[in-house]
Amino acid sequence: MNYLFLVLVLIFQIGACQSPAKRTDIGSVSYFIVGRIKTVEIHEGIPFKVKVENIDSKILNQYISIQILNFEKFQMTYWIDGKQKTGSYEFEKPFETKEMKLTVSRTMQQSTYNENLALIIYQFIVK
Repeated sequence: MNYLFLVLVLIFQIGACQSPAKRTDIGSVSYFIVGRIKTVEIHEGIPFKVKVENIDSKILNQYISIQILNFEKFQMTYWIDGKQKTGSYEFEKPFETKEMKLTVSRTMQQSTYNENLALIIYQFIVK
């Protein structure tokens, strides 16, 4: 199956079952989907939202990747000082690393969760 087609179908399914994430929720977070050829900014149908409480200035304007592992957990990856940092975290629970303090909340309901979401790599940028 065409990867882009699968991504577009999932965005439509999620967006049709929930209210879209607002770009102004935090005002400084932009969301993206990583494709095989290019990365595309998205404004609705995002299965999560990020609330940033604190972030190291070295990470501002840097892509932070999120891959949904299941309905409860996600994996986050980012680079700082030339080193890759990866960790698994739970949705809805605030967490803190040396570089940031944030909460990633689901915008999807369990009834709309689809295991194919694990195939999509999302990114966000804090501006």
